[in-house]
Amino acid sequence: MKRATPDEPRNSRGPAAASTGMSLRIKIALIITVVVALYAVIDYVSQRVLIRPSFSALEEREARKDLARVEQALLAEIDTLDARCTDWAAWNETYDFVRHSGAREDTADAREVERYVAANLGSTTFASGRINLLYIVDRQGNVLWGKIRDFDNDHELTLKELSYEQLAPAHPMLCQPRLDAQGNEQVPAGIHGLKLTELGPMFVASRPILTSERGLPWVGTLVMGRLLSDALVRRLSDRTEVAFSVQPLEGDGAPQSDVLLRKEKYSRITVYVPFSGIRGPCVTQRHSQVLRHQCRCALHGTHTSALKNNLTTHGWYK
Repeated sequence: MKRATPDEPRNSRGPAAASTGMSLRIKIALIITVVVALYAVIDYVSQRVLIRPSFSALEEREARKDLARVEQALLAEIDTLDARCTDWAAWNETYDFVRHSGAREDTADAREVERYVAANLGSTTFASGRINLLYIVDRQGNVLWGKIRDFDNDHELTLKELSYEQLAPAHPMLCQPRLDAQGNEQVPAGIHGLKLTELGPMFVASRPILTSERGLPWVGTLVMGRLLSDALVRRLSDRTEVAFSVQPLEGDGAPQSDVLLRKEKYSRITVYVPFSGIRGPCVTQRHSQVLRHQCRCALHGTHTSALKNNLTTHGWYK
């Protein structure tokens, strides 16, 4: 076997080959770094320019849909109360109760008044009708009968503005006289909406007291109210599958436009919509707080739909 002499080259890569290998690894690392950085830039730009705007639009549409469902549920409660108030106000027995309330004791009219109170104005009326307030007032503002009750706990409540035996004829809860262009008296318009009281927000409906034929003359106003209590809010939340709360907006911070959608920090979307109040417009406000990286909204652990929504409703009252 031939052995290698000292002058023959050894089988090794040498310094030049090692330098070439290191240079190749550096190039590969740089290429990977550039590719990753370029991908990150493209992803960021696509998120900002393409995906996020479309997702924001989807969030806004979902917030508006949820707002509309809550608004319709609140309006339905007002309509139900107003229909019940109308039935009571345009009723011969209520009409006769007002007309005979000043009758002397031990007369047939006085006994009719007592019978009406016993048959229609007991605590069961509040519980079965799901109402908290019932007042019957004549055209001069005299309170002929009136109570405010918590029908869930069966005890009476008080409101300062209704704690008098006589109210001002121009009281905002009372129907006002109405004349046509020729000066002839017309049936007054009803009043219904949401009112802020010391007991909390209350749905209120007022109707002129008429005969069952709903013709003139009208002899007074029947007022009904229902508190927008926590229990009612929970029931409406279950019905609409939207969690919301109601509270007044103080000061001049209420929006003036029909619908205002405002984006705030922490990905919070605030939607405002006018809501009818008996002392002028009210505004309901709903927030939708979005956890964008999870493509869903936080709702304090409550699931409502494919998108979860955290909606807070505020009523603003002038």
